[in-house]
Amino acid sequence: MSLDLNRNCLSSQFILLVTSTLVCIGITIGFLQSGYTIIYQNLYYAPIILACFFYLRKGFIFSCILSLVYFGLMIIYTRDNNIVLEAGVRVIIFVGIAGVVTYLSEIIRKSERKLRKMLTFHEKITSNASVWLMVFDGKGIIHLWNAAAELISGYKKEEIQEQKSIWKKFQQDPIYKELFKQMACNANQSLEEFKSIEAPIQTKSGEQRIISWILKELPETEGEDGKYLAIGIDITDKKQNELELKKSKERWSEIFSRNLNPIALYRAVDDGANFIFTDINPALEEIEKLRKEDIIGKKITEIFPNIKEMGLFDVFYHVYKTGKPEQLDTSFYQDDRIEGWYNNSVYQLSTGELVATYEDLTEKKQTEHLIKEKNDYLENLITYANVPIIIWDPSLNITRINHANEELIGWKSEEILGKTPEMFIIPEQTDRIMTLLESTTRGDRLSNVEMDILRKDGSVRTVLWNSATLFSDEGNPIAVIAQGRDITEEKRLELENDIALTQIQRNMAQLAILNDEMRNPLSIIMGYADLHLSEEHLRVIVEQVHRIDDIVTNLDRRWLNSEKVLTAMRKHYNIQLSGSGGEGEDAPGTGQGIMN
Repeated sequence: MSLDLNRNCLSSQFILLVTSTLVCIGITIGFLQSGYTIIYQNLYYAPIILACFFYLRKGFIFSCILSLVYFGLMIIYTRDNNIVLEAGVRVIIFVGIAGVVTYLSEIIRKSERKLRKMLTFHEKITSNASVWLMVFDGKGIIHLWNAAAELISGYKKEEIQEQKSIWKKFQQDPIYKELFKQMACNANQSLEEFKSIEAPIQTKSGEQRIISWILKELPETEGEDGKYLAIGIDITDKKQNELELKKSKERWSEIFSRNLNPIALYRAVDDGANFIFTDINPALEEIEKLRKEDIIGKKITEIFPNIKEMGLFDVFYHVYKTGKPEQLDTSFYQDDRIEGWYNNSVYQLSTGELVATYEDLTEKKQTEHLIKEKNDYLENLITYANVPIIIWDPSLNITRINHANEELIGWKSEEILGKTPEMFIIPEQTDRIMTLLESTTRGDRLSNVEMDILRKDGSVRTVLWNSATLFSDEGNPIAVIAQGRDITEEKRLELENDIALTQIQRNMAQLAILNDEMRNPLSIIMGYADLHLSEEHLRVIVEQVHRIDDIVTNLDRRWLNSEKVLTAMRKHYNIQLSGSGGEGEDAPGTGQGIMN
């Protein structure tokens, strides 16, 4: 029915608006065709006001369009600039009037809606209030009984309204019965003493509930008896909560005092500019060597002067402003009294106080630091060692190699981790070497075991390996660490030295033979010269023979020195020359010249 009325109302408004608009436009055209440009303009206020009042902002837009229609008609039917200018001014006035009417109409509509909401709100408050509301007169007859009263008492409105027997039903205590009797029957008595009382009632189901009553005398209405408003709040749960709260406070007090971790309570001053101690537990007294009575009421910056540098003061401020708990992970604090590493937690109580507790991690931090130093040292030893190091697990999967090993095999660490050493073993040696490596996972050690290593580029390196097996506390092998030494160059140099020294000894032997062979022809030359040459020619021949003999003698001495060097190398460096005859070889001579 209400919907139909609204539709009819809207239809009437629309018809009225359209009719007035068409009338205005028709009259305007008629006047303009007759040569009149004034008088009829005021008719436009009717559709403008109706549109803005009925349709608010949409009406305002309609009014602007209608104003433009008026202005367009004026331009069409007249060429007088002054008249067009006046029409433009009127358009501005039309728009201004439309805006004012729209604004006032919106205010009126808002006020109406607000009033309706308030009325509805008050009705809902009365009927759906979570507190017991009832109105009774001086005779004890109840005139108002809301849903909360029904819910708390168990009596429906139909059972108690317009009657006064209900008082006897839900109030059995003689003291409160008399009290309610006075409240209900003595309309002339001052109710100051009954402004707020707590009284138990018995519900329809027989349950006992505690109600806190607030009574107020209502304004008198002409021709009616005085009435009183009673507001009842069920505080049964509140009373129970108070009891639980008391127990909780007792538990909190015991937890606070017996907790082994240091706990302190703070209150903000100057909107978080600082915080003062309000309480501390015995654990904090013992750890900090402070007495409770010496620090309660003091600022935190007085007791811990470097707390801002530590960063904990900012945590206090954030928790105070946001109410969200925060934790300051392991951080260092130092002042003239104490120093150490601490882990702090801060949270806010409903009272606004801050609770701070901390854990002293100094000893743990020191231990971790020592362990880290040792680990870093060992890590650096492995990483930067000049010898190749490789580690594999009991399944022969490689878990670690160092930089020197990367240089040795040509593969990067990430390319071989998780794989077995088989990938850099020469295929024909795979079975033998893998058997050796498997034995290390059972505790066997490699001791200067020579292995050929296949590099990524296909070249081969010879390496001497030594290993050690690491065991768990239970005696199970957990890893094998092997250290190698690349002897490829040593092997090559050893072979080259052997070849070179052998050639030297062979050359020296040939030199010794050459020395002897040179002296024999010289002896023959001296003999023939002595028999066949003159004394003058003989002197020249003898002189040249002596020169050749000195040269050969010097070669003999150098041969002897070279032989001493070779003997020392054999003795001190354990060099064995292939084909060497040792010191038993024939010497090239005694160093005696042919002329001696």
